[in-house]
Amino acid sequence: MDVVTKSAVDGEDIPDADETEVRINSLVWITSLRDAEKGVTDRILEDLEPHLDKLGIGVTRFEPKSRDDLYAFLDMLREKAESSFRPIIHLDMHGHADDGLHVVASGENAPWPHMVELLREINVATTNNLCVISLACFGFHILKDLDFSKPTPFYALVGSDREIAAGDIEERAMRFYKRVFEVQDLATACEEVWQDSPRLWLAEKYLFEVLVNYLLKTTKGQFLRVRRERALTFAREQGLPASEMKGYRRWVRENLKPNPNLIHKYGKLFFIGRPVVFTLRQLKDAADLFEKKLKRTRHRPGYEPHFMLNRH
Repeated sequence: MDVVTKSAVDGEDIPDADETEVRINSLVWITSLRDAEKGVTDRILEDLEPHLDKLGIGVTRFEPKSRDDLYAFLDMLREKAESSFRPIIHLDMHGHADDGLHVVASGENAPWPHMVELLREINVATTNNLCVISLACFGFHILKDLDFSKPTPFYALVGSDREIAAGDIEERAMRFYKRVFEVQDLATACEEVWQDSPRLWLAEKYLFEVLVNYLLKTTKGQFLRVRRERALTFAREQGLPASEMKGYRRWVRENLKPNPNLIHKYGKLFFIGRPVVFTLRQLKDAADLFEKKLKRTRHRPGYEPHFMLNRH
């Protein structure tokens, strides 16, 4: 089943939104709770499994006995993902802002950085198709260890940067998954069911933001003037004749402009070769709009503006 997500270019800054798709054929529910808390999970899955079975979506429930047991299970998912296995991984565990996910059976914690690496291996195997639903408290803290110079650990993440009440999970989880597969739209289901928290993070939106901020810092204003001056100073120091400086200035001006290779250069590794739906023109439009807004806004000394889409 294909589940649609909103692309990186929706929101008031960039009005023309496209859609991207992820293919889902399984729900993997990883749970590690205290005995008194397991009833919530039991009730959710009792209702959810027959519903997903009718849609041909397999459900796997796993309860790790230790941290190493959790790691081994995720590695097994990576092996399965090298074929046609395309899961949503649901993390039904306790989370801590600093310590990561808690394995109740052994009392151990699975640190966020190590979870990122294991999920990254699964996502690489799926060619950037992995969806993670983290209803662990502070699940968004996994993003602290995101490294743009490496492949993204998931295409989509639903999580929160604060505690999540068990009552909210029981009330909304079933409704959320039904909406995901009824409308086949992850973003719409999040907006309708979770609203402000948990929220949806998309790798494509993150990539879009990173590249817009790159344009703002390297092809605009003072930074661009410094880059031009450095190039001209270097040419003079290398002995470029004055008669050729005019043509060289023109060459520098053209070559410091962003080109279509920007998306390929910075996006190929992080996005695991998956095509993005946005264009260089949309990146430049977003940077131009943001720059215009900055000129109309006063900022405190030392403040460094950062472009972000309206995405949560």
